[in-house]
Amino acid sequence: MNNTINESAIKKLKLLITVVDRPKGEFYLDVLGQYNVNFQMVTNGQGTANSQLLELLGLEPHKAVILSVVREDLVEEIMNCLEDKFHSVRGGKGILSGWFIAWTIDWRIGLLIGVVFFVTYLITKYVSLGSVLASITFAVGFAVFQHDHVYVMAGGIFMGALCVFMHRANILRLIRGEERKTNLFGKGNKS
Repeated sequence: MNNTINESAIKKLKLLITVVDRPKGEFYLDVLGQYNVNFQMVTNGQGTANSQLLELLGLEPHKAVILSVVREDLVEEIMNCLEDKFHSVRGGKGILSGWFIAWTIDWRIGLLIGVVFFVTYLITKYVSLGSVLASITFAVGFAVFQHDHVYVMAGGIFMGALCVFMHRANILRLIRGEERKTNLFGKGNKS
């Protein structure tokens, strides 16, 4: 009887405001809709930064502002899900781009990067660890296979080091044991 009373009790609500690039608004609406959202409204937003700066940085000035009324007891779960989705949608472009660059310059380096990334991911389910190790492989691969071309080798080492630097927050979370595992293939449970 107590379970019935607790389940039917009125739940506290919170207003969740999510700001994303406008083209991704529908995607995040669908993600939030999985959590029995009581009310959702989307409005368009416009960033205030200089358009030349945004263009230089490759950022989208047009935003979707999603207002969602959600149950208070689901806020933490929703935020974790949004963080996962944000990183899976936003992240990964650098490593993927670097992999194509490496493949184009020397297929051996590209193959090595791909193998290191996927084997690491399949064993650990940490995309970030796979990305960091792939970045290190990127630098080492260019040092080993492109040593005759000093500028190409230096560029490859620089790009690998830059990728590791850009993943510094992930590295700290891995060290602290706080990094979330990800399911790249979209099936099953996340750990």
